[in-house]
Amino acid sequence: MCPKIRIKFAIYLLIITLIQNLLFQAKNINADGNRKLQIIVLTHNSSFYINLKEWTGNPYTKKNHSFHLLATPHGSIIKKISNKKEDIINNYDELWQEAKFSFDANQKQTLWNQIRRILETYIKFNNYSESLEHTIRDNIISAEDTEKKLIALQLVKIAHVNSHSIDDLMQDLSPWSKEQIRDAFKFVMNILGGGEHFDSHWNETGN
Repeated sequence: MCPKIRIKFAIYLLIITLIQNLLFQAKNINADGNRKLQIIVLTHNSSFYINLKEWTGNPYTKKNHSFHLLATPHGSIIKKISNKKEDIINNYDELWQEAKFSFDANQKQTLWNQIRRILETYIKFNNYSESLEHTIRDNIISAEDTEKKLIALQLVKIAHVNSHSIDDLMQDLSPWSKEQIRDAFKFVMNILGGGEHFDSHWNETGN
């Protein structure tokens, strides 16, 4: 990371931390009941908004509100966000939604592609120094579950190769069911320490 990006990132984190402290102070003040404190944050940065919103607990209650300024053919409108489906999500969460969509549609080759991208993002975020395949292979080989180990190792290889394929996305190149692919994906995440992470993201988009 270059020095300029590091400085911008540090300032970004500092601003979020300051606002988070204000939110905690407001919560304590309002809990006392002597006076009420409201904090209004305006931003056009979706990443900043998403990170800040996570610290409000449930952002869709009577006490926590989000409003979006939207452009329409009839002019700008202010829309109150009532639930997560109406709200902004980051690119990583969108990958999980696409993976679940591919799973439901039984588009296994597309599912492999989304799995690869999720895993690549996950290991980068968690500061794994090795490549995706090498990191996962070493962790899987050390596991004891032989059946899932074989499927997971092949899944990593197929996900990497076929995510760059120019073949028809509807073509079935896998002898496994979508459930086996999903379970192997979860197995990999468990070995990487992301079992709860998998459950929260997969279940959030459906069973």
